[in-house]
Amino acid sequence: MPDLAAASGEGCARVYPLTTDRLTLERLTPAEAEAIRALVDDPAMVRFTANIPHPYAPETAVAWVEQTLARMAEGKELVLVARRRDHPQAPPVGCVGLLTERDPDDAAPRIEIGYWVARAHWGQGYAVEMARALIGHAVRDLGVGFVEARLMAENRASLTVVQRLGMTYLGPARVAAPARGTTIESLRYGLSAEAFLAAERARRPLVMVAAGALIDDDGRVLLCRRPPGKSMAGLWEFPGGKLDPGEPPEEALIRELAEELAIKVLPGCLAPIGFASHAYPTFHLMMPLFACRRWRGTLAPQEGQEIAWVRPQRLRDYPMPPADEPLIPALQDLLGA
Repeated sequence: MPDLAAASGEGCARVYPLTTDRLTLERLTPAEAEAIRALVDDPAMVRFTANIPHPYAPETAVAWVEQTLARMAEGKELVLVARRRDHPQAPPVGCVGLLTERDPDDAAPRIEIGYWVARAHWGQGYAVEMARALIGHAVRDLGVGFVEARLMAENRASLTVVQRLGMTYLGPARVAAPARGTTIESLRYGLSAEAFLAAERARRPLVMVAAGALIDDDGRVLLCRRPPGKSMAGLWEFPGGKLDPGEPPEEALIRELAEELAIKVLPGCLAPIGFASHAYPTFHLMMPLFACRRWRGTLAPQEGQEIAWVRPQRLRDYPMPPADEPLIPALQDLLGA
């Protein structure tokens, strides 16, 4: 049985918080009890749940957090609290969790995922975003091979979530509902690690891009600002572009620098210093970064982009796409910043 606390580490082993395109997912703490209670104490929120009572008293919320943290310490449960990345101090968007469960007829415990989204955020795709991030973490980092979900048949929103996650119907099940004082009929859905990873590869095809850190005689680095009309317009990036089929990264970068900046670079003037790997919403980007100190011609933007020569220690002052940011430390180390 996978240990759901196995990823609790520090330094390079630190996994949390998980991040998605819109959310930060951090491990549950005692400080979250009141914020969670305020969001969940709503008849519409608990309508399709088995374990959340209404009204939801403050002492009940505190007790739930304490019990959950104890199970988390034992590796039997993992609960993450989601907040919007652009409003980190706002109340949570929701919670998502994994827990080990065993039915009387189960040969072994199963890993089950559960989630809820605050009413103010319904209909915006947050449940899928949270669940997909946690399943990915469970599969890649915790060694989970199969994840189940159980939901009431009349819960159409949750049914849409499990279908968008690629889960398949496993059959009916009776579920204990302590908050209702009975058992309820539910639908079982499941997803294997293999199916999840295959779906992720199909959903996010690999895109290869080559980028260059042009360094002038004063030790400054060239950044280009993405022009209006392009994705991530207004952000600063290292110049470069996509590889054509079968094209080596060095050749692609030389071609892109000529097209974008009207300069000629020789292959021997490119030195690889690192690479980025980042999952965007619709593709996974792999981007090697090459340092270049020598080129021919007068640098002139050809695609309407703004340029800036930036001191290495000031690179973080320029908002960048998520894939470019992790390349800054390697470049600063190279330049002694």
